[in-house]
Amino acid sequence: MLTTEGIGAMYAGFIPILAKQIPYAIGQFTVNERCTEAIYKQMSPETKANLGPVQNLSITLGSGIVAGFAAAILSHVNFTFPHPFISFMSY
Repeated sequence: MLTTEGIGAMYAGFIPILAKQIPYAIGQFTVNERCTEAIYKQMSPETKANLGPVQNLSITLGSGIVAGFAAAILSHVNFTFPHPFISFMSY
């Protein structure tokens, strides 16, 4: 492939992958952090101090699940909300 198509063919999919992965990563980290902050903000300081490892883990996992859904919607927006000018079946 390198000899027939050149070095550009080796990286032809690099920009589309970045265009999908960068919003996914930013969305996932941001939503995860905001969900965790929102959950802990609703708790009193005494409740936070008395949380065990299982409760902390469930808050982290719950935030991660919500963040994963949000990031999937963000990075696959065309599949989630089809654009009127782009045929959904063209992919």
